[in-house]
Amino acid sequence: MFLSEWEERGYIGVANREIFKAIVARLRERGAPTRFKWVKGHSGILGNEEADQLAGEGALKEIFSELNLTVKNKYNLTGAQMSKMTEALAYQGIKEIQKQPEPRRGTTVRLDITRYTAEENFGFAPLDETIWSSIQNPDLSRSARSFFWRATHNSHKIGEFWSNCTGLEHRQWCYKCSQDEGQPISEDLDHILLGCAEPEVDIIWKLAEKLWRKKMPVWPKLRNVGSIVACTMAKFKDNKGKPLAGANRLYRILISESAHLIWKLRNKRIIEPKPNEEYIKPTHKEIHNRWLNTINSRLALDIAMTHDKYESRALPRRKILQTW
Repeated sequence: MFLSEWEERGYIGVANREIFKAIVARLRERGAPTRFKWVKGHSGILGNEEADQLAGEGALKEIFSELNLTVKNKYNLTGAQMSKMTEALAYQGIKEIQKQPEPRRGTTVRLDITRYTAEENFGFAPLDETIWSSIQNPDLSRSARSFFWRATHNSHKIGEFWSNCTGLEHRQWCYKCSQDEGQPISEDLDHILLGCAEPEVDIIWKLAEKLWRKKMPVWPKLRNVGSIVACTMAKFKDNKGKPLAGANRLYRILISESAHLIWKLRNKRIIEPKPNEEYIKPTHKEIHNRWLNTINSRLALDIAMTHDKYESRALPRRKILQTW
């Protein structure tokens, strides 16, 4: 259906183009016409059922099979037609052939951790592309998406970052926990969000768990930042294996908003106080109310977004009821 258009644009922007080009080349080698007939899936047709079986076996492979994607020069169409070329298409093509920079070590490590925790909590190991796209999930607030993006890149100026800054090396340590433990404790993002002895960490996660257990009996273990970022790929199911869209959405909102609130409270404690100004710590009640206000604000926004004035951008009422 799209073959002529793909070839006219030189397969620019076509996902899995190497596979498609190899398939088309094999078909053209036959010489005789090749016709395809659409058949209804799962209707007992032998070829279709066996194709489904092979696809399932392939999806379960831990190591993928190497495919021969070589194309004979005679059938290898290269480049795009000048008559179809636009400035945007040319730019996209240049970006595709440019050598991609080596990924940052911190990014690679954080992606792997997120992948393993997603498999542990939700039963599947996502690709890097899946992780990046899930971070842009519209269920997350814009500020939470930005926070998760930086967290996955491990680019916050905390912890080890300060070890190479002359005269500022002390900033890499958590002041409270280092005092309590009697030894230096690095203030990395894992520590800030899950391990710090500051009261907001324990209070906020207990509140999030309490609210979650009103909807689902199992609270996934939060072991590290990867398990927090993996909330964007939540896949809870009922007893029949059917996805629970409402529970998945609530989990994304709860985890992302709670983690981001802990981060903001940490910044208020560490960054905002002016020199020679005493910082007044929030009480347990104030932290509780701050979290409650954050979640209630998301609920109010969801309700507001069901209004007809938002037209195509309006959220379905059923979706909100399933979530909350």
